[in-house]
Amino acid sequence: MPNENVTSTEAKELIEKGAVTLVDVREPSEFASARIAQAKLIPLGRLGESVNDLDRSQEIVVYCQAGTRSEQAATLLRSRGFDNVRSLKGGLSAWVAAGLPTEKTPGAPWSLERQVRFTVGVFVTIFTVLGITVHPAFLALDFAIAGGLIFSALTNTCGMALVLTKMPWNRS
Repeated sequence: MPNENVTSTEAKELIEKGAVTLVDVREPSEFASARIAQAKLIPLGRLGESVNDLDRSQEIVVYCQAGTRSEQAATLLRSRGFDNVRSLKGGLSAWVAAGLPTEKTPGAPWSLERQVRFTVGVFVTIFTVLGITVHPAFLALDFAIAGGLIFSALTNTCGMALVLTKMPWNRS
């Protein structure tokens, strides 16, 4: 396929024409907090077992939050014989940045990104207070968190988000 990515504007046009199956490969909590209307949720971890639920004759556009998981999903689908698969370039973040509409489930949990920021803030505050009031060794935990954030940015992965997806409020 000449162009394996599709821009938000191109995806919107395909959706309006009814010419595409839109697959969200994020986790259920992410899907609940914000999604493109008409999207079908199939988390990346379950995509391999769900390929028979997809129409091979229709173009498929996969998306995630920023584009990394959707590129993995597109590669997986192509390896399973899907010829007309593209990834939404920049993911839902690019869709929102283009001013395109999203929908959400009422009462949905915070987005995983927001949960990670909140959790990191709580941990850093607690460890700093403990480092000042109880023992300076607690400050080393702040450095460990900083190292985790650096690793997360360099690898474009987030271990804390993976842990948070297992929390009861993030389960479907």
